[in-house]
Amino acid sequence: MGVDFSRALLYNRCIMSIRIKKAVTVVIWIVTLGVCLLGCTAQGQSYSVFGLGSVLNAVDYSASKALNEYAKGLIDEVQRAIDPTDETSDIARFNAAADEEPIAVSALTYSLLQAAREAYDLTDGLYDPTVYWAVDLWGFLPRKDGTSAPYDRVQNADGGYPLPQEKYVTAFSMLTDMRKIEAKKTEDGQAYLTKHGSAVTVDGVTYYARIDLGGIAKGYVIDGIRAYCTKHGIRKGYMSFGSSSLLLLQNRKGAEWDLTLTHPRATEDKPYYCALPAKDTAVSTSGDYQNYYMVDGVRYCHLIDPRTGMPKTGELLSVTVLGANATVGDALSTALTVGGLDYLKAFANTEYARANGLDFVAVYQEGEQLKVFTTVKVDIQLSV
Repeated sequence: MGVDFSRALLYNRCIMSIRIKKAVTVVIWIVTLGVCLLGCTAQGQSYSVFGLGSVLNAVDYSASKALNEYAKGLIDEVQRAIDPTDETSDIARFNAAADEEPIAVSALTYSLLQAAREAYDLTDGLYDPTVYWAVDLWGFLPRKDGTSAPYDRVQNADGGYPLPQEKYVTAFSMLTDMRKIEAKKTEDGQAYLTKHGSAVTVDGVTYYARIDLGGIAKGYVIDGIRAYCTKHGIRKGYMSFGSSSLLLLQNRKGAEWDLTLTHPRATEDKPYYCALPAKDTAVSTSGDYQNYYMVDGVRYCHLIDPRTGMPKTGELLSVTVLGANATVGDALSTALTVGGLDYLKAFANTEYARANGLDFVAVYQEGEQLKVFTTVKVDIQLSV
């Protein structure tokens, strides 16, 4: 049997245009269902900014247009630094290097990598940006038109694709180890990234560790926008960046937004599963429904387990993190979805979660039933 890619967001070199269309669709879904506006945007400035393979939609109730320009500039700066398909970016140059080749990078890239390392340590390695090769192997990484790789799968007669070869799954899981990436600064402040002992050879082709910071980049932008709002006294509005990162300030009346969370098995009659009031918080969501394909009734999603080099398994379908800064929240929602329900429950009880005021809402499968785990103590409406 072949792979049904009808619901996949990306597959190798030919899906970039689909990614753009899908990103726009997801943003509209978040705006209409994720944050219930109901006319709250009256008198507010709304704008959209494309970047990082997605769209930032925002509503700002301040009188200044400067926030729009700041958001555009920040997204462009991050894009130039980490875009793995741009040969001049820091990350693309680092990814092209062999072991023991120090690559000079910007302060922004260094800061993002340090945030990624902190998330790696915080989640016992369940968030790991060196999962790059495995993500590409399973067909979820954007590529430039015309590029190919030895492990690309040949399309079946039925239009589907076979699963990746085991030798590549094994090899690329060995390439996933952030401990092999060194980041340091010289006395003059210049930052360098170097990979150590990462080489793996398959069929005569040698691969070196690569990183993809896209999993936290949108959260990094949201945090930058939040800092700008705080500095300039902007207290009312919201920013939605793609399907994963959201900043809720106050609504036009200075009260909470009505936040709804997309149902991971959404139907026309049941588009979302949770509604709760929220303001002055970052919200990050990961799930197996955003980007996936099916093979013989099995769902293969874009969330790769660093421990196996394969798409995540387990009972968790979706995890939302509220209260963290968005960079940490993006990494946590990914890692916790991969880690599973028991890991999520244990993390929710850690000193880190308590000290940082984190809350969690998750959908999991138990037999034929879908259930919700949450730490949120405010009024919450659930429908699974």
